Amino acid sequence: YGFKMYFNANREPIQIEYHHGEHHVVKPGDPKWEEAKFVVRSSTITEITAIDHLLYSHLTVSNGGTRAATEVLGVEHQLRRFLKPFTFRANKINDQASRALFIRGGLVDRTFAFDPEIVGEYFDDMSKNFKYRTVPEFIKEVGIPLEKSTTLTDMKNFWDVMHTYAQEFVDLY
Repeated sequence: YGFKMYFNANREPIQIEYHHGEHHVVKPGDPKWEEAKFVVRSSTITEITAIDHLLYSHLTVSNGGTRAATEVLGVEHQLRRFLKPFTFRANKINDQASRALFIRGGLVDRTFAFDPEIVGEYFDDMSKNFKYRTVPEFIKEVGIPLEKSTTLTDMKNFWDVMHTYAQEFVDLY
């Protein structure tokens, strides 16, 4: 896993660097171009699935938010009631996912090309990179103008709707 991909001003790929036994520098038309693109796709989907989705979304944000609402806010607290539809059954889902994914011989062992002994270390390292941030903060850090990314535009639009919804609720109390 892992790569560096370079693009021209038109956002077209012009070079991929990766290590697969040895260091490779590949350009479009080179015999290993398709292999290099496969490394990019495999590395990207692994990072998105294992880190962004599973570790950050489920095990960090979902578990943390649900746990905080349950342990810190009283049963009748308005903010806890507000959060309930967004956290309903989250811990059950996360527990089942972690049992199916992380047990020896589970989905992580069978799907990703990690040595089983380093999966925990990989997740520990990636946990250190996590930071809570708002969507606008995330978009600013990415550094891509909204007009150049439909994904970031959709994220911003969804954020605006949810932020307004949450703000109106909080303003009631």
